[in-house]
Amino acid sequence: MAVRRSQQIADAARRNGIKLAFLPGDDQPDADLAGFSTLPAQDAHALWSYLIHGGTANATGFLAKAAALLGHDVAAPEPAPILRAGIYAAASRIRR
Repeated sequence: MAVRRSQQIADAARRNGIKLAFLPGDDQPDADLAGFSTLPAQDAHALWSYLIHGGTANATGFLAKAAALLGHDVAAPEPAPILRAGIYAAASRIRR
C-alpha cells in the first residue's frame, strides 16, 4: 500500500514538474525509496546527508540546499559530520 501511494505521489510530481525527494528516516540508504524521487540522485543524497549528520549547521545547510534546488540564489555549505558521542559540560559549570 505504501509503495503504491509513494509511486502515485512520484508520478504526480513528475507530471507536474515538481522537485521531490523521498528520504530515509534513518541513517541507512534506501535505493527503492530513492527511486521515487524526482531530484537527481546526488541532490537527494546531499539533502539526506544533512539530516543524518544532524546539528544546527546541517539543519541550516539542508534549508539552504533545498532553497537552492528550488531556484533561489543561496549558497549551501557541504554537509558536515558532527561527533556522535562525547562529554557535555555546561559552560557555566566549567572552572579553570
